[in-house]
Amino acid sequence: MLMFKRLTFLLLLCCGLALANTDDGYTYGEPDLKGIFNPNADIKIDNKPIFLVFGQTGCYYCAMLRSDINKDDFLKNYLKANFSPYYINIRHDKKHNVSYLKLNNISSRDYARLYNLTGTPMIVFVSEEGKTIFRVSGYPGHDRLVTMLKFIKSNKWKSASSEQERIVLYQSFEKSLKEKK
Repeated sequence: MLMFKRLTFLLLLCCGLALANTDDGYTYGEPDLKGIFNPNADIKIDNKPIFLVFGQTGCYYCAMLRSDINKDDFLKNYLKANFSPYYINIRHDKKHNVSYLKLNNISSRDYARLYNLTGTPMIVFVSEEGKTIFRVSGYPGHDRLVTMLKFIKSNKWKSASSEQERIVLYQSFEKSLKEKK
């Protein structure tokens, strides 16, 4: 009987480990992002700018960002159609192959450090050439996020030579949209 209990325990333990290794949260950053964000083991541009989010479990604003994306069909579809979206949960001890940086097997945290992560969520827009367009610390809110996505899609940022200049162009873009309303 004792042997049967031990074998049952080992079998349940192995099944639990197998299920843990196929967790979509690990693959997509969070389970609720499957179908919106790309699997994050291999991060590539695919002829579209990258919308890269560094988040973490237990982060209120990360959950807000995910919720807003999940609730808004326009936002979901716009992201999928115009960007290569990736969500990286920095609490997961995961390795990534990042083709545009020519890096293999980089940890989630080291990947975030490349962009000087100061808090979560952090949104990084990366051009089709693999260059940082700009970074946003914190969740800017639904409306501003939509405006940022439209700004990147408009390619108006391409006339700037630095991240600071692109931010100034973004502010002008945002102001012009507000004036049209």
